[in-house]
Amino acid sequence: MPKLPFKLPKEKLTRFFKKGLRKILPQSYILVVLIGLALAGFYPFIPKLTYCSSLFGETFCTPLGFFVAMLGSIPGYLIVGNVLKFLPAIHPIWSILLVIVVSYVFYYFLGLVLEIFFDRSRSSQEKMKLIIVIVFFLLAFLAISFA
Repeated sequence: MPKLPFKLPKEKLTRFFKKGLRKILPQSYILVVLIGLALAGFYPFIPKLTYCSSLFGETFCTPLGFFVAMLGSIPGYLIVGNVLKFLPAIHPIWSILLVIVVSYVFYYFLGLVLEIFFDRSRSSQEKMKLIIVIVFFLLAFLAISFA
């Protein structure tokens, strides 16, 4: 195995991923959205930047930038989409901003949960309590989805 020209201490790398996940995941989400919007901005100049797929037997094509941004925002679409069906219609800009904010918060909490699970100083009882809370929220989300 070839040697790297630089040396990364293992403890720094593990500390970065352990303590930084709640920052890394939301920042990477924002980066994905910005890359998607940049690709969407290039679409008028490079029309081949499209993604075609088939869903339920229907073929559709969309600009690659919008597809990338929407793919990163799936948690926001699922959560906000299920909540907005109970509210009166709102302006599409507010809806998009709400999806982005909820996705950001989702990725933050996902990083926080992963940090807790990777933390060896926490007892298994605390981790089990966290699992119970997560399952409770998932069941509440499913109840809202099917209401």
